[in-house]
Amino acid sequence: VLLAALREGGRVVGFQVAGYRTGAEEIGARQRRLAGGLAQIGSLCLQNALLVSRLEQANRVKSDFISMMSHELRTPLNIVLGYTGLLREGAFGPVGEEQGRVLERIDHGAAGLLDLINTTLDLSQLERGTVAFQVSNVDLRALLAEIEIQC
Repeated sequence: VLLAALREGGRVVGFQVAGYRTGAEEIGARQRRLAGGLAQIGSLCLQNALLVSRLEQANRVKSDFISMMSHELRTPLNIVLGYTGLLREGAFGPVGEEQGRVLERIDHGAAGLLDLINTTLDLSQLERGTVAFQVSNVDLRALLAEIEIQC
């Protein structure tokens, strides 16, 4: 029987075992070198699998963080947009011309930030694979015309 250690760094994490069923042949230097090489490859495979697992976990934590932060940012931003809209409509009294321009800038900046947050949430959902797709027929000419107008 030939025993070769599988290592992660300096510590042994497992063993690779090989042997002859009949026990009639002696294990030679060539077989020992081959087993040692296979054990090194096995060790690399185990290290790579562990690294991939850790990277996947880190990616999940990152995606969860982005999703949570995006949701946490949307709530107060929607309040800002709501009150800005109420102020612009005069719900709390008349708004002067200069105040109206300031409110418009606030509204424009907040809407842009909300769009960025929503895009970040969409990206997070795409990464997690939780986006629900809606399949429907599209008038391609109308879609291309709309894209051309926006560009």
